[in-house]
Amino acid sequence: MVSKLQLQSFVYEKKEGSAAIWRCFSNEERAEIPEELEGLRVSELAPYAFSEHMDERVLQQGLEEGRLFLSRAGMDSFGGQQEPLKGRKLREILLPDTVEKVGKYCFYNCEHLEKLEFAGGRLDWGSGVFTGCHQIKKLQIRQREEGLSLREILEEVREELRVDFMEGNQISFRLVFPEFYEEGVENTPARILENHVHGSGILYRNCVGAKGVDFRRYDRLFPHAKAQEPGRVLFDLAFGRLKYPKELSGEGERQYRDFLAEEWEAACAYAVSSKDMEAVKILARIFSDGDRRGMEKLADLAASGNFPEASGWCMDCLAEKKQGKKRRRRLEL
Repeated sequence: MVSKLQLQSFVYEKKEGSAAIWRCFSNEERAEIPEELEGLRVSELAPYAFSEHMDERVLQQGLEEGRLFLSRAGMDSFGGQQEPLKGRKLREILLPDTVEKVGKYCFYNCEHLEKLEFAGGRLDWGSGVFTGCHQIKKLQIRQREEGLSLREILEEVREELRVDFMEGNQISFRLVFPEFYEEGVENTPARILENHVHGSGILYRNCVGAKGVDFRRYDRLFPHAKAQEPGRVLFDLAFGRLKYPKELSGEGERQYRDFLAEEWEAACAYAVSSKDMEAVKILARIFSDGDRRGMEKLADLAASGNFPEASGWCMDCLAEKKQGKKRRRRLEL
């Protein structure tokens, strides 16, 4: 069976024993950059590599003059069986550990780009890499020891982001960064233009530096998020930290659990609509302590929300509690 990676083709430049990718050709919406191209380590994505704003004449001229090369996997000729993967067509991209640099405006106006996966070491992101990319929702970062190449992305992508930090195939921890935007407001008496920032996203982004994440500072921001963000974002924040509690203090855990307890009906509805079994179990641990009605409500919501796995699990928990009470009564008699 031929993998999707084998069906991609690339135009690339040879650079001091490594390869810089100029263009990807594929019939998929996902680009998976290889570690090697024809024996050369892939170390770079060229400027405008996935943007429609690259001058195609420069690309063609480079091929004709022998400055650029074409790997022909799944392709008969230049542009043959495959189309350039660029602009609105690109939805997801995976970068290998070998990539050290992403050229300026690499994803310029890739309007439907939603997900990126890359290594978490120091990675040189060029200026304007994500200009015009307003649909990015998920980042998946493979953890590395030599720093964290996330800050540059957070500064440029102002929409809400969910970031999963991976160890192997497992999520080590998850962080949610709410949206923020800036607005220029004219102060007429003072004859100046004031810059107003809306949303807690800027505060959350300031918790990330080149050396890593300040988890304590991140968790202390939750009251700011509660005052400014919608419920969906707050549930994402709370569940993300409780599922993967890296450096989560007792105080931080209590604030997230207290919030879910306060908003328990909405939290249950969110977990069910998201088909999130881990969130359901977190809610069950919060509400089931001495509160059978809470578990029953959760089971009913799961059943009506077409989430049979959660409904069945809740009913099993209720049955176990009932059996436990019967056994205790027999012992007392």
